Amino acid sequence: MNSNTYNIDREKILDFDQRSKLLKTCRDKSELDLLHGRETWVKRYMLVDLALFSGLRVA
Repeated sequence: MNSNTYNIDREKILDFDQRSKLLKTCRDKSELDLLHGRETWVKRYMLVDLALFSGLRVA
């Protein structure tokens, strides 16, 4: 096997509960950031949402 090959198996894919928990955590932290005038978690939340729902892949 070529060392540059990236193999995707079930262990590398988030299940529904993991995705939901990740999004909820990012959303909660982004809401706190907005209350304090920060944008760090708002940007992270947008990136995570984009990655999960746009079909972006490593390859």
